Amino acid sequence: EGVAVEEARLAVRILADAGSVWTIGFRNSYALALYARELLVHVKPDVRLLPVPGQTLAEDLAALAPGDAVLMVGFRRRPPVFAKTLRVANEAGARVVLLADPSLGDLADEAAVTFRCLGRGANLFDSYVAPMSLLNYLCAEVALALGETARTKLRRSEQLHDAFGDFGF
Repeated sequence: EGVAVEEARLAVRILADAGSVWTIGFRNSYALALYARELLVHVKPDVRLLPVPGQTLAEDLAALAPGDAVLMVGFRRRPPVFAKTLRVANEAGARVVLLADPSLGDLADEAAVTFRCLGRGANLFDSYVAPMSLLNYLCAEVALALGETARTKLRRSEQLHDAFGDFGF
């Protein structure tokens, strides 16, 4: 089953229009949230990743505000804090874009947009190819939606990479 065009457009609009974007994932979903953060930070000025290792969520989540977006990733074996974090985001007035697997259940109702990706197969480990591809697509579309704002941030980042010698030998 493919991604609905209208859902993808809504997700891109939510992420592009947000004041701050919070990428959140627990357990194996953390790597996907980190990937999304690393893509979005190139084109948006305020992109955060939760949870911060070694910290609790309360201090960071207290800063969630209306106009923010939460890009939440929650694949199977979600800890109880997942649902609690989703509810806190809604109570704060943030709009939630959710990527999960079919086992999500009624938690999908807590998000403005929900994408369900299959990850279970005959292999020992789950596969995250589908959500990784979807995140890449959504973040690229956010960059296109932001237009010159995104290009300006990318140029500034490249200038700073050059100044710091980040990639030289």
